[in-house]
Amino acid sequence: MVHYAITLGLVFGGLILAQAFFVRKVPAMKAFIEGLARYSTIIGAIVALGGLIGLIFILVSLGVLPLLFAILVLAGCALAVVVGFLLLLNFLRTKKDLPQEKLEQIGAKLSTVQTPIGLLAAAYGLFLLIYTFIA
Repeated sequence: MVHYAITLGLVFGGLILAQAFFVRKVPAMKAFIEGLARYSTIIGAIVALGGLIGLIFILVSLGVLPLLFAILVLAGCALAVVVGFLLLLNFLRTKKDLPQEKLEQIGAKLSTVQTPIGLLAAAYGLFLLIYTFIA
C-alpha cells in the first residue's frame, strides 16, 4: 500500500513541482495540474510519510530483498521525502511558531531545483508504476 502512495505521490507531486514546465509544453494540462495543486499539502504529507516509512522498511529488510528492488525502493523513498518536503514548504511557512527566516532561506535555495526535481519525480513515479505491473 505504501508503494502505491509513493508511486502516485511522485507522479502527482512531480506534476505540481514542475507545473510551469508541463503547462508550457502541454497547455491543456493547466486545469488538471491546478486542480492537483489545491491538494499539494495533502499530497506532500502522504508522500513524505510514505517515503519515511519506506526508508525505514528498506533499511530494516536490506539483506532480505533483491538488490535491484532495494535500490529502486531506496531511491524512490528518498525522492518521495524530498518531494513531500517541497510540497509541504508552503504549509510550513504559514505556521508562526516555526523559524520563518530559515524556511524562506530553504525555500529560496530549493526553488532553483524545484522543476528538475519535479520532472525527476514524475518520470521516476511513472517508471515505478510501469515496473510494478511488469514485475
